[in-house]
Amino acid sequence: MPQRTTLQAIHSPKVVHESPSSSDMFRNDLQKPGGLLTSRGGLSLPAEICLKIVEDVVSADPKVGSWALKALSKTVSTKEGTKKLYPGTLLPSWPRNTHIPAHSYSWLCEVRCREYTNESLVRHEATGMTPSSDGSMSLDLPLPANVSEPELSLRLERFKKDALQLLYGIGDSTAAVPDADIHAVRAAQVSYLESLATTQLAVLGVMSRVLGLAYFRSSKFKHPKKTSDSLRERWIVFEDRILRYGPFFARAAVAQVPREIYEWSNEVIYDALADMEAFETGSVQGYASLQSVLWKLFCARTECHVFDSWEEAREMVEVEMMSYKV
Repeated sequence: MPQRTTLQAIHSPKVVHESPSSSDMFRNDLQKPGGLLTSRGGLSLPAEICLKIVEDVVSADPKVGSWALKALSKTVSTKEGTKKLYPGTLLPSWPRNTHIPAHSYSWLCEVRCREYTNESLVRHEATGMTPSSDGSMSLDLPLPANVSEPELSLRLERFKKDALQLLYGIGDSTAAVPDADIHAVRAAQVSYLESLATTQLAVLGVMSRVLGLAYFRSSKFKHPKKTSDSLRERWIVFEDRILRYGPFFARAAVAQVPREIYEWSNEVIYDALADMEAFETGSVQGYASLQSVLWKLFCARTECHVFDSWEEAREMVEVEMMSYKV
C-alpha cells in the first residue's frame, strides 16, 4: 500500500513521481466537461465532493495533487467568491495555534468552516435584531411602501454577512504575526481597524453589540444566581473577544455546539475576566480592549461622544442597509 503524503510534502521540490505527460493528462481531465471537478454537462461538483477527490489525489500523487489543489481553489474561489474574501494566509477558527497557507487543503477546509459558521449565525436568534426591553437591539429600519418585509430580511442578511466577514478580517490580519508577540498582534489588529471605512466600523460595532446582548440574555438564563454586575462583566469581555476570536467563538458561546468547543469558549471568557481584573487592579500592564479601540476610532471620525456612539452607528448602519442592491 502506498504511503500517504502530507500536505507539506506537496510543495517539496524533492517529491516527483510522475512524468509531465501524466500530469498534463490529469490537468486536462480536471478541466474538461465530465472531468473530476465538473459533470458531463459542465456543472461544478459540490465542494465537499471536490475536497474528497483532492484528498485521494494528494495521497496517490503529490505532484498532480499540488496542481489539483490550485485548480480546485480557483474553482471554489470563482464559484463562491472566496478568492476575493480570503486572498492570503488565514487564522484558523479553532484551534488557533497555527496559520493556514493560502490555497492549501487546510485553507479550503477553513473556508468551508467559515461558510457553515456564517450561515448558522445569520439564521440564529442571536442575530435576530429583535428589540430588547430597552430597545437597544432594535434597528429601526424604515419600511417604504415599495419595500416588502422579505426584501428587508434580505438587507438584514447582507448586513450580517458583511459584519461577520469584517470580524474574520481582524483575526486574519494577525495571521503573519507570531502569536507570542502580543505587541505585534495588537499593532496588526489596530492597523486593520484603522484601514476600515467609518461605515464598516459602525457595522462591526453594531454586530458585536447585538451578539453581546444576545450573550447577556443567554447568560442570565444559564446563570440565574449570578449578580447583574457579574453578568455585565461577562458581556463586556465577550464583546471584546468577539473582535479577537471572530464568528466561530460567537457561535460557540451562543449556539448548540460540541461540548469541547463550548468549554473552549468558556475558558476564553474566564481568561478574559481574569485579564480584566488584573488590568483594572494594576497588577499587570496591558492594552485597552479592542472594543474600546473600535469605538474610539468611530467617535473620532464622526465627532460624536462615546455615549452617543451606539445611536450614531445604528443610524449609519440603517442607511447603509437601505443602500444595498438586493
